[in-house]
Amino acid sequence: MSRCSQQRRKPPCSLCIERSVQEIRTYHVVIEQSFEGTVCNGRPYKMIYCFIFVVRDGLIHQVRPYFDTALGFELIFGKEAPRKIA
Repeated sequence: MSRCSQQRRKPPCSLCIERSVQEIRTYHVVIEQSFEGTVCNGRPYKMIYCFIFVVRDGLIHQVRPYFDTALGFELIFGKEAPRKIA
């Protein structure tokens, strides 16, 4: 069994909505959320995301996610330089 498969058996990750803002006139909803868990290689992962939802006619028309991609890479792979794997 792979290490990633074993990690999936741990308790679920935590997801928390930190803030929510609605702009009624333009139909935008902004959500800031934090996500915390363990990557399948055993590294801890904690990231804050921001999502902007555009709502039209009561349906989500568009979602724009924002997060720190450089930090995400470091949390998953560490500070070592990328290596060729194939």
